[in-house]
Amino acid sequence: MARPHSAVRKICWLQTVSIGGLLAAGLLSASPALAEDEDLLEVVVTGSRTVRDGAQAPTPVTVVGADELERSAPRNIVEGLTSLPAFRGSTSTNTPALSTASNNTGSFLNLRGLGAQRTLVLLDGRRVAPAANNGATNFNLLPQSLISRVDVVTGGASAAYGSDAVAGVVNVVLQTDFEGFKGSIQGGLSSHEDVGSQKVSLTAGRALMDGRLHVVGSLFYNRTDEVLSALGARDWASDGDGRLIIGTGASQYSAIFSNVNQNNYGGGVILAGTANGPANLVGPNGLFPTGVKFLPGGAPSPYDRGAFITANNAVGGDGSRNTTSLAGGLKQTSVFGRATYDVSDTFEIYGQVMAAKARNIYQPSTNQNQTATQITIFEGNPFIPAQIAAALAASAPTTTTGTACGRAAGTPTVALRCFKMSRIHQEDVGGYNRITNIARNETIDVVVGFNAKVLGDYRLSGYYEHGYNDYKTKTQDNAKWENFFAAADAVRDPVSGQTVCRTTLTNPGLYPGCVPINLFGAGSPSTEALNYAFVTSSFRTEIVQDVAALDFAGEPFQLPAGPLAVAVGAEYRRFKVDQTADPGNTEIKDGTGIRGFPSSLTGLPGAYNFGNVSVFEGVVNVKEAYAEVNVPLIKDQPLIHQLELNAAGRYTDYSTSGGVTTYKVGGVYSPFEDLRFRATYSRDIRAPSPIELFQGNGQGSQTVIDPFNGNQTFNILGSVRGNKDLDPEKADTYAAGVVYRPSFLPGFVASVDYYNIAVKGAIGTLTTQVTVDSCFRGNTALCGNIVRDGNGVIISVLQPYLNLQKLKTSGVDVELSYRAEIPSVPGAFSTRVLVGYLAEYSTTAPGSAEIDSTGQVGSGVSNPRYRAQGTVTWDNGPLALTLEANFIGAGYQNKQLVEAPSGPNTIVDNHVPAVTTFDLSGRYKFGANDQFEAFAVINNLFDKDPPIAPGTNSANFIQTNYELYETIGRYYVAGVRFRF
Repeated sequence: MARPHSAVRKICWLQTVSIGGLLAAGLLSASPALAEDEDLLEVVVTGSRTVRDGAQAPTPVTVVGADELERSAPRNIVEGLTSLPAFRGSTSTNTPALSTASNNTGSFLNLRGLGAQRTLVLLDGRRVAPAANNGATNFNLLPQSLISRVDVVTGGASAAYGSDAVAGVVNVVLQTDFEGFKGSIQGGLSSHEDVGSQKVSLTAGRALMDGRLHVVGSLFYNRTDEVLSALGARDWASDGDGRLIIGTGASQYSAIFSNVNQNNYGGGVILAGTANGPANLVGPNGLFPTGVKFLPGGAPSPYDRGAFITANNAVGGDGSRNTTSLAGGLKQTSVFGRATYDVSDTFEIYGQVMAAKARNIYQPSTNQNQTATQITIFEGNPFIPAQIAAALAASAPTTTTGTACGRAAGTPTVALRCFKMSRIHQEDVGGYNRITNIARNETIDVVVGFNAKVLGDYRLSGYYEHGYNDYKTKTQDNAKWENFFAAADAVRDPVSGQTVCRTTLTNPGLYPGCVPINLFGAGSPSTEALNYAFVTSSFRTEIVQDVAALDFAGEPFQLPAGPLAVAVGAEYRRFKVDQTADPGNTEIKDGTGIRGFPSSLTGLPGAYNFGNVSVFEGVVNVKEAYAEVNVPLIKDQPLIHQLELNAAGRYTDYSTSGGVTTYKVGGVYSPFEDLRFRATYSRDIRAPSPIELFQGNGQGSQTVIDPFNGNQTFNILGSVRGNKDLDPEKADTYAAGVVYRPSFLPGFVASVDYYNIAVKGAIGTLTTQVTVDSCFRGNTALCGNIVRDGNGVIISVLQPYLNLQKLKTSGVDVELSYRAEIPSVPGAFSTRVLVGYLAEYSTTAPGSAEIDSTGQVGSGVSNPRYRAQGTVTWDNGPLALTLEANFIGAGYQNKQLVEAPSGPNTIVDNHVPAVTTFDLSGRYKFGANDQFEAFAVINNLFDKDPPIAPGTNSANFIQTNYELYETIGRYYVAGVRFRF
């Protein structure tokens, strides 16, 4: 049976493609430009509904034109935005994802590092369909070929634009009045001859019916090739840099080492230790004193443990090295169509459809068995190599009820011989040799609305938006644990003599189709066994958003200093999430009948190694009403060229948590025309999203350092779950700044702005590491979220969504721009410098000490104290050249560590160096009326490597911070644009 939205999607795709096809087919004969009423049509987001000029707004606004974005980010416009200092921690398809259960298929903007869910993204001032179940918008799905500019409001704006604008607003302004036909074709490749990209866009617009009807359409296609393994792709990613914690007590220290490997091996390994095998096999007096690895074909060979050995890693030795993707593959297609009709000179109606598809592929990790999930191999397994089988037969049987041979406490004493082996599974399953996520995102967004002038010059506008996002993920080569361990316990059938799964004899029908698996040596498992043990899991998230809004604004009367401006409005939103999954995602693993099934997996939800998402459905209804006023107080007086007051208030009623009020007050003071001071205070909110409220358990692989166990590192499962008792977040934002436009230096503008944001009751999950550390420091409430096995080893950490006590950040933004012509030098020069200084970024969990991460750039945190971007453009008629520099200041590997030679919570060198990259771009216009333009871009001109800033390595080796640093290397792009 078709889903309710399937027909809608088909209709919208056909309608939009038809608009684009008709326009592009040549029905675009030249027509006079439409004389549009700017006051009626233009959407300006300034942090205010009443201030039309962003330069006069009390809230800072950074405006970035489409040309600037294309120059700085030839692969994808969002890369140009995220290079701005105000953005920290934004994610894209190049960001390695260690989870298969979250929305990793897009690009999500993150202002101030406060989270994408606290950055409100608008399209022409309107909300668009969310692409993530936390309500965030995937920038990749917006119609990039029609973008005219992007306005970034870097301050709280909930009172003006509604909830979610805690960190600010990103408004994408489209060129909906475009007339003619234009297009762009380009290709790109890195200097390493990978990450190839292709981008094609076509846009057409025309005025009809004597200019009363205007139609515009665009088609956009973008593809970036994946590099699924960073190892071997880049030298800096292949060196195996990782932070290890060595020793215990006062002599303990941590440091970053090169050539760090796992205590694991691709063909299987039995590590030395009485818990892993009999003394005559591994150990000081055994055949293999430091362990035995299995070569291709199963031949045993001594295993070199390496140096600086920890629970999961070592420097050097024979251990294998895991990795994540260097660049996820992306293929996206979008179509956009809009029609505007002037019913009269003061009333217009419009309708638009946006449809987009995106496909992303990436590899988060590898299936492996280690520590708590080791494989128990019992005597009699036909796959055991002869030398190992002989040593096992000569050893003393295990007659205890402990865990050495997988015996559960309380079972009868049985004479058994066994050993435990670790293994990284790198065999090809379904075309991939590692866990591979293939995510597809499909969005339909339909808007109908009107703009009108009423009662003279008052503006009345309204719209209805219906958005639908369909997110599907398949995780291939995903271990299904009960299948795997049933297949690993292979025996000889006493009747047929065939090698079979033991459960086939002891529990027939419980694990149908079980195929015994040979785990000794890389390449030894049969295709049939691999297909049984490693499967494809899937889940689907459908998001529906309906928005109806009405706005009324005008200037009722004149004051001595200017017109009083007011705006009022109301909005209704309905946000629904429906997440479904294949049955294995919610199964409870119990390992019935399987010898050696790990106790660390018993009783946990989810059949798979990765994913195990929950099934849930949730709806949030929101009703809002607002009012805003802009009052000019004094004008053109001595030392008071301008003094204005701006105030706004909004009442929001959530169906899940009740009503809440937000407000803002700000002002602009200009002592003389060249100088302007601005300041605002606002109370902003964000309500919990359906996933934060209703999600069941969603699991992902994590790594933690356990201070209760000598700071050893363990691979565990993090289990995120919803919390229906969440309250809305409340944020207080203070901002103050100055803008200087000297009349004696035309073309120069300078601004300096201070911001301070404090979010109370911030909704989020504590990381598994913070949970463990907080428990160790005495927060007993969090100790209950830590699950340990019988030996006291952490196997999982529960991560419920919480109203965390406080999140604070503050800093200073500086913007300088200048455009001028230099005598005797042809052409014109323009420069722009953006500088961001981070004074504080801290979080405080209930019952725990404040965690200060200001300046931390390692371990996945993106909080450099200094970040800057500078551009210089020379424009001389048809030729233009631009040089851009991006600077990221020095920082800490981990702000929670003390730089010292030894001692708990120390690191030998906590410094991450600063890095500067340069981009060079140029274009040349030619043809009649400059209708053609050839362009070329070189990103990372000097092929600068990112600094090494890893976390504590264990299961995955991520050598740098992909959210912060450029990781692809030098990248070339060339193409042509045309316009008729």
